[in-house]
Amino acid sequence: MNGGYSGSTTLQLLNVLINKVYPVIGPGGTVVLFAPHSDRDYLYKQGTYWSDTQRGATILPPGDPGHQDIPRGQASAVMVLRLFATAAQQLGMRLVLATAPYRTGDYDADPLFPLRYHGRPDWFRAGMARRRHWISTIADTAAEFNLPLIKAEEFIGGHASCFYDELHLNTEGQRRVSMYVSEKLGELWATDKRGPGKVDSDSLPVG
Repeated sequence: MNGGYSGSTTLQLLNVLINKVYPVIGPGGTVVLFAPHSDRDYLYKQGTYWSDTQRGATILPPGDPGHQDIPRGQASAVMVLRLFATAAQQLGMRLVLATAPYRTGDYDADPLFPLRYHGRPDWFRAGMARRRHWISTIADTAAEFNLPLIKAEEFIGGHASCFYDELHLNTEGQRRVSMYVSEKLGELWATDKRGPGKVDSDSLPVG
């Protein structure tokens, strides 16, 4: 089952985890969080996840971001990922973190990037650096909470042949990622001392 939706952030998916996923799979169920790259667009705004943008706002209509001390950047990302991991732990769900693929390459060699970044190679470099930082934050959180990590981003390698655009996988990309994730989940369940539980029917990717 897929519990994600377009443009969602990790903070929004935390709400999905608690209010929608948990009643379906219950304690002992397995959740795979593909921490979304949508977060990148909010981590450096005033108010970060609690910004006043229409798409990212946690409450609509959006209001003032509020307190000036809300952390930005990686500090905010770490905080929300820790909340997600702690919520899953407290509810008895088995959480697997996964890195979501994204397109990489040379700005001048790939015609998508000048269009996507409005002819600004400096925006491209900053955006890619923030994506890499986000990936490292996910990996650090997995290590902190001793969670399994599926590196789908690393497996795909960002090759243009796997993407429609910068983030969305085409048919070939979907085929490769699904096979890789299935293989990794199979390995995880085969070595899980608690046994597969209800994972065959109640595994829910989120993100």
